[in-house]
Amino acid sequence: MLAWIIDVLHMWRPVYILLFSVAISEIVSVIIVSIASLWFHGEIRTDFVMTGIFTAMITSVLVVAILLKLIGLLRDARQAVQKNAELLNQTQKICKTGGWEYDPITKKILWTDEIYRIYDIKPGTDPNEVNIDDLYGEKDAATLKQALSKAVELGESYALELLFASASGQNKWLHMHARTEGINKRVHRVVGVVQDVTERKRLEKDLLQAKEAAEVASKEKSNFLANISHEIRTPMNVIMAMGELLKESSLTSDQREHVELLHKAGSNLLALINQVLDLAKIEAGRLEIVGEPIQIRELLGNIEGMMRILAEKKGLELIYLLDQSLPVWMFLDGMRLNQVLLNLLGNAIKFTGQGKVVFHGKTTPSQDTLYLSIEDTGIGLDPKQLENVFHPFTQADTSTTRRYGGTGLGLAISRQLVELMGGRLWAESRLGQGSTFHVVLPLRPCVSPPTSTVQAISSGDVGSGDVGGRPLQLLLVDDSEDNQIVTTALLKNANYRVRIVNNGEEALKEVHEHDFDLILMDMQMPVMDGYTATRLIRQWEKETGRLPVPIIALTAHAFEDEEKKSLSAGCNVHLTKPVRKDKLLGVIQQVQRSGAG
Repeated sequence: MLAWIIDVLHMWRPVYILLFSVAISEIVSVIIVSIASLWFHGEIRTDFVMTGIFTAMITSVLVVAILLKLIGLLRDARQAVQKNAELLNQTQKICKTGGWEYDPITKKILWTDEIYRIYDIKPGTDPNEVNIDDLYGEKDAATLKQALSKAVELGESYALELLFASASGQNKWLHMHARTEGINKRVHRVVGVVQDVTERKRLEKDLLQAKEAAEVASKEKSNFLANISHEIRTPMNVIMAMGELLKESSLTSDQREHVELLHKAGSNLLALINQVLDLAKIEAGRLEIVGEPIQIRELLGNIEGMMRILAEKKGLELIYLLDQSLPVWMFLDGMRLNQVLLNLLGNAIKFTGQGKVVFHGKTTPSQDTLYLSIEDTGIGLDPKQLENVFHPFTQADTSTTRRYGGTGLGLAISRQLVELMGGRLWAESRLGQGSTFHVVLPLRPCVSPPTSTVQAISSGDVGSGDVGGRPLQLLLVDDSEDNQIVTTALLKNANYRVRIVNNGEEALKEVHEHDFDLILMDMQMPVMDGYTATRLIRQWEKETGRLPVPIIALTAHAFEDEEKKSLSAGCNVHLTKPVRKDKLLGVIQQVQRSGAG
């Protein structure tokens, strides 16, 4: 009724309302004052009547003005409430979130408009007449009832995600959250929200499927790379080993030069394979940085010594500056740092036609950082080339590739290796004036490690294989006839007696029937692979109380995972093909002495 009156009054102009009110009040005032004049004076006095009329006029104007102001305030408040209600309704519709309130005393529930849209129920329907069992499945309905019951009895808030079927047959996921209000642990109000999260659930499902697909693709890529590595390294093992054996034979100078070229080409191809595998492992997050105590000065000195030979062949001056503030021992991945510096120094020498290369190592003033720099006077880079120099498969231009060779992988891998070690690698360069590459690594000084009980074997300390005056009995397990020939040839002059089998099943039979001092085990073979054969051999040794025979994994797989897998199966050492003769003989001697000790 009040709203109707406000609307009607709002339609009239205020001046009309004022005039009408004043007219009515004046008429009433004349009547009242006339009656009062007759009562007190026995006659109607004009001055008395005029005074009353004037007073009434002023009073009516003030009253009407106040009323008009109140009406305006009521109208504005009503419009604000309507506007806020519409804003709340639109906001809830956009967020697909409705609100509700439950009174535990009256057992009454109140919904906002969005709840009706979410549940697909006709607006205006009494929420108290809606059966929750009709909205949800039996299990979800029981869960929701239990949560609401605990909220009322214990004052516990809750958050749930439930699936329900709407009246139109749509399945929707709803997120529900509620909190309680009360006094003295007595709940008198439960307020909550219901949000339609069906789209979010769909996106989560799509994301999970995409993640699973990516993981499958990554696994397939890794398997592909592992297989490619295996298939390339297997013939490379034959090529490199045969070249090495040829170098030991009587050759003419021309023949020796040809063998050297063969060996050099094989080494370059192997380096390329390793680069591709490193890049793949980095991209897959499978390359591990292994920190260990190293003699940093010795490592840098060895690198400088190797690269000085290349520099002198090109007539370049290699300047080596080592700051005396460097500690003797540092904790870092020496193998990966060696890889990075050889690449940077190799590039500096390759791209410098004349002049010098400066190799500098020092600590920063704060003594917490190792700083290394390689500066050259070579061809240099323009700003655009410098911007892309660390991108994979990128070189300055096609003429650079034709003139100097290379794949453009070295710098990309080097930067990622440095970053994995917690450092930074960047470059400064000017076209035609040379380049400077900077490496910064965390400086972690450490003490020298305890002396190992197993001494490393040099290439000159790989004497003949014998145990107590008899030849060392070796079992070679490999399915490749070429690898069998190569490995046997490498062991030919070392007084080893080699028995050959083609797979893990045959190896297991041989171990049961004969005693061996050492087993060379290929890991990827038909019938039974090397992992299974090694595990079964270790199990048999344990069951029979025999001493474990040393097993060297000799495989074309180059991933760290494969090394962990072979060592976990029970191998003592993991060697990756192609393997040099001196390294193979050295590892055999090392394993033999370790087992004897």
